[in-house]
Amino acid sequence: MKLRFLCTNRRTWLQENPHAAEGIWGQSCALSQDMFDAGQLDQAAHHAGCALEAADILLSHKNKPTERDVQRFCESCAHLVRLLLEIKEEKLAQIVLQGGLHRLQIYIQRGIHPVSALAGFELLSLLALQSRSRAVAQTLH
Repeated sequence: MKLRFLCTNRRTWLQENPHAAEGIWGQSCALSQDMFDAGQLDQAAHHAGCALEAADILLSHKNKPTERDVQRFCESCAHLVRLLLEIKEEKLAQIVLQGGLHRLQIYIQRGIHPVSALAGFELLSLLALQSRSRAVAQTLH
């Protein structure tokens, strides 16, 4: 996925030092939750995006990601999509959903942690349906 929540320097550094991505993922998740709790939804979404990028780096740097890597990616993707929908960034939410679903579909086809990948695929598919339902409902009002 080609998201741009992390600054260029941080993204490049993480790609060169993927072992540090798990720590950045944890920090970004915590910051996202703190911002959400404070009612700062735009900032919460930004930090959730950083978490997703870190999760994506963790998946991308391994030939065979761990099951936790797949779960982390699914959780991060779903969290970001929920926040983007909350702040009315439907187009960006759709881009994130499509990228996440595509990645998980590949893992399912290749048999890479298929149970976790399928669970994540189902979760993101549900979010996609909810997003479309919300868009249809808005056009009716």
